[in-house]
Amino acid sequence: MQSCSIERVSNLHRQRRRILYLCAGSGQTRRCKHKRQVKMRPGEILLVVAVFFTCVVFAVPQLRAIRWMGSIVFITSALAVVQVLVEGARWQMGPAYVLA
Repeated sequence: MQSCSIERVSNLHRQRRRILYLCAGSGQTRRCKHKRQVKMRPGEILLVVAVFFTCVVFAVPQLRAIRWMGSIVFITSALAVVQVLVEGARWQMGPAYVLA
């Protein structure tokens, strides 16, 4: 009896692991045998760093006083547009797009 219950538990565990994943690049939901890790693209990393730097500029009054720091918003916005056009938009980057 014990072997049956252990076998049932392991089968149930395997079935729970078989969930639907949104495969990177396919745009449709399907069953994947392996989890695919989606890595950040270089433009996305650059955009996140630019958004972080822009937030720091707005938070620190001494940095806001520097003349060229006023254009950091336009630079970050342009970088967001270029990143979307070159690499394509991803929903995970939504907060960065909003902040840019």
